[in-house]
Amino acid sequence: MPTEPKISVVVATFKRAPILARTLDHIVKQQYDPAAFEVIVVDDGSEDGTDAVVHAAAASAPVAIHYLSHENRGPGYTQNRGIRAARGEIVLLLADDIFLTPGALEAHMRRHDSYPDPRVAVLGNAVQSPELDGTGFLRRWDAFGMNRFDHLEELPYFLFWAFNLSFKREFMLSHGMFREALGRGGPPAHEDTELGYRLHRRGMVLLFAKEALGYHYHPSTLRQAARRYYERGLNYRFLSSGPSGVLVVQRPGTKFCLARLPARDAGIGVQPLDGSDHLAPVADARRSRRRACARHSGAALWAVSILSLPRRHRRCATSFFPIRPTFVD
Repeated sequence: MPTEPKISVVVATFKRAPILARTLDHIVKQQYDPAAFEVIVVDDGSEDGTDAVVHAAAASAPVAIHYLSHENRGPGYTQNRGIRAARGEIVLLLADDIFLTPGALEAHMRRHDSYPDPRVAVLGNAVQSPELDGTGFLRRWDAFGMNRFDHLEELPYFLFWAFNLSFKREFMLSHGMFREALGRGGPPAHEDTELGYRLHRRGMVLLFAKEALGYHYHPSTLRQAARRYYERGLNYRFLSSGPSGVLVVQRPGTKFCLARLPARDAGIGVQPLDGSDHLAPVADARRSRRRACARHSGAALWAVSILSLPRRHRRCATSFFPIRPTFVD
């Protein structure tokens, strides 16, 4: 029996106690030695009985489950606290609404065993939970669109998404950690994408483990999804103002404005991409002076939903899809 866990599963959570209970249930049923991993739940100031859920799970689980809590500080601070508390050489950041399949944890570890280089990180897979079929929106909604990457083994740095993501803890402590400040749009401050860029500059390689599958169980209405992506759009100004470089998320012909950028961004550089590249947007300096936009092959499907936003929000409509930004030095 190892004295220290090989991998630490860090779950940052906020006001999702019922879903968290199911997330923990899927974690403890992993086909991996319970003595070789630990679970750290970091509560970002929930007031919905999250502590009781975690303590109940810990009482009967074959794996060690630890609970940390603090007043609401946002996802960056919460993830960082979990990473620092972790004892495993490998840390898996798992969203509190991802239900891991039984072999997911083992799949992450196989990748790290095959690629022991400290610079290697692994992004697991996620698909929409088949249980979410109550509305037409939920049946067609896919928050991550991971099927686009099925043919890839190595992923670009801007897919450093902290929902099913593992990495070597020491490399992160030495070269990374999430930004903890919040943008004007609130919690969705793109701290994972921004961190991916900084780690990439330090040599990070991001691999895709399709078999490390989790089901995304996040009930949402169209209006809620619109609001969240509107908030993300507001935070692109916050993201582009950091030390990492300039954010460019424009493809010619895109019609969905996510956020206004200050006029000082008019002189940004351009990183042209092949038009067949579906993994990142193409920069268009002529139109990026005032706007940061998103693209997605199916974005037009949701164009009509712009009208569902409050009038004061319509000028910053959303594409309802994850953004694949590119940074230009």
